Amino acid sequence: MKQDEMNTRGRIIDTAKTLFAEKGFYGVSVRDITGAAGVNTSMVSYYFGGKDGLYEAIFEREFMPFLNFLLQGEALEEMEPREKIVFLVEKVVGMHTQHPELAKLLHHEIFTPTRMYSEKILRGITLLADSFRSAFLEGIEKGMFRSDLETFEMSYALASMVNYQFIFPDLISSIMKNLEVSRIRTGSLISILFEGIQVTRKT
Repeated sequence: MKQDEMNTRGRIIDTAKTLFAEKGFYGVSVRDITGAAGVNTSMVSYYFGGKDGLYEAIFEREFMPFLNFLLQGEALEEMEPREKIVFLVEKVVGMHTQHPELAKLLHHEIFTPTRMYSEKILRGITLLADSFRSAFLEGIEKGMFRSDLETFEMSYALASMVNYQFIFPDLISSIMKNLEVSRIRTGSLISILFEGIQVTRKT
């Protein structure tokens, strides 16, 4: 693909991402996208095979690197349980920080899901929770975490806590008016979590 074609394709993706983040998949037409991007409507079919393919291309670019990271898991192999959990949390926060409109897309998918929800989003959330649970189980086996830790509940609670602030910022700000999403310090919350689950060594 030539450079000008790559630029056009990228511009269509960027434009569509902004519109989909604002209105959701079903609230945006191909004409809306191409009009905003300044290209012919046939370009969506040419590069992506249609609106659905364009929407998938957005998730391929914004979400799949994170999903592939979870699938491979090589970066986590040499880490201790606590280090793995912190690393995963930082990875999620980094994904949302690098791709701020992704959270809005996820928000729309929760209430008006497309095939991306079952094929990519739900899979990613499940893999994240499974990765957390694996770290919790390893911590229990190594005597680092309490043996009565409910790993399923803790894993999904942690995955939800990390993502919730980005996906539902308006709800957070309406409930806690003095707390802005950008000020939520995930690191301090994780530290509190570790204080509750770690094994206290007797002296």
